[in-house]
Amino acid sequence: MANFFNLKFFDGAKPGMKRKTVSDLSRENNKKQYESKRERDFQSSWQKTRPWLIHEDGKMFCKWCKDTNPDSDSTFIKGCENIRIDSLKTHEKSKQHLRSVDRHVNVNEQPTSQATSCLTKLNKSQIGQLSIKMRTAHFIAKHHKSFLDYKHICELDKMKGLDVGTSYTTDKGGATLLQSISSVTRADVCQSITSAKFFSFTCDGSSDFTGDDYESIYTRTCTNGVIQDQFLSIGIAKSASSSDIHDHICENFAKLGLENEFKAKLVGLCSDGASNMQGHKSGLVALLRKTHPHIVTVHCLAHRLELAFKDTIKKVPLYEKMMTLLLGLYYLYRKSPKLKMGLKRSFEAHQTKMLLPTRVGGTRWLPHLDLAIRNFIRGYKAVRSHLESSSHTSPKAEGLAKIAGDSNLLGFVLSLQAVIQPLVRLSLNLQKDDQTLADDHCHVEATRAVLSHLTEKVWQYRGQSCNSSLPVSS
Repeated sequence: MANFFNLKFFDGAKPGMKRKTVSDLSRENNKKQYESKRERDFQSSWQKTRPWLIHEDGKMFCKWCKDTNPDSDSTFIKGCENIRIDSLKTHEKSKQHLRSVDRHVNVNEQPTSQATSCLTKLNKSQIGQLSIKMRTAHFIAKHHKSFLDYKHICELDKMKGLDVGTSYTTDKGGATLLQSISSVTRADVCQSITSAKFFSFTCDGSSDFTGDDYESIYTRTCTNGVIQDQFLSIGIAKSASSSDIHDHICENFAKLGLENEFKAKLVGLCSDGASNMQGHKSGLVALLRKTHPHIVTVHCLAHRLELAFKDTIKKVPLYEKMMTLLLGLYYLYRKSPKLKMGLKRSFEAHQTKMLLPTRVGGTRWLPHLDLAIRNFIRGYKAVRSHLESSSHTSPKAEGLAKIAGDSNLLGFVLSLQAVIQPLVRLSLNLQKDDQTLADDHCHVEATRAVLSHLTEKVWQYRGQSCNSSLPVSS
């Protein structure tokens, strides 16, 4: 009772309260000193859920409150220096901020009438129809199909239940859509050239089935270490002379608005070794050096590999004999359905998969030659037996059968297959889009090492065969 009686002498005293010890007081003082010296940093994660929050000059502002009440004395309008999450939560609950949020939402919401919603749905439907037809037109061009097939594919899409509409469903409509696609793609290519610090281009000639000669131009740019090879244009020059090709290239760059880039950023040219391209006196290289003395010209490495292979192999008589055999087999079975059916029965009799002779040569010569040799070796038994059985009625088959039975030729074909495989891998690597000269040098050195190792193995085999044929001394 005496303890309760003494409570009246202490202001704010309550029963059961413990007096603070010295350790508790020191802890509170340390905390106050820590809070007074503490420097709080603004957390960027606070802005993820608060689009109105702005942090400038070490202060926090409320953008929405500043827009609605710029003359207010609120802390978040003048700038809050208390960088704490509690300050943000307190401001979010204030009436002024809630009114600013409502006003901001009402201003940004656009009234949607029934007519507006119908128009939006109509636009979405038209966009869906155009996307289907543009994909079809892109497929037609990508796979070298006729635009007459475009109309039938659109009819097929209708039968599948796809809404393709009624416009742009003819072959002319497909060509119009493809022109739009090409213009957008070409604009991206031009933009990559404009944004690059420098560029080079590759020029090569080609011909279509009508016999017209076309000059195609590919550009190579490097932006932030990323190499891009992109198709720029294709067209017909007045002639195959170097001056006409030079004028054709300049006109193409000028039409695309890249005349200044062509003058200031061109640093390299890659082409084949024809005299009208690489000629030092009157070739395209010589004409470009007049305006671009710093230009670096490169003879296409894939072309050089083909020329080096042909210069080496043309001295071997068996090579011409092999080419005669492979070309003869290709045209023999291509132009005679009767002989092709007989070859099929021959493969069935030998219980092997049918492999027709393929064409030697083409756009990628070494890979095509390798494919023709592989098919000939795999189907040799069936092809030779059919040629021998058909030799009684076909003089061509009789002549090819005699060539195919030459043991020296067969040994040469097998040896050439072993040599040509690393060259084929090198050719395909040289034709990749993202290759640099440093990468090509590594591939060339690796191919040299493989061929050197193959040569050593051949000489070792010849030495063993010669030793085995020598008479044993008594």
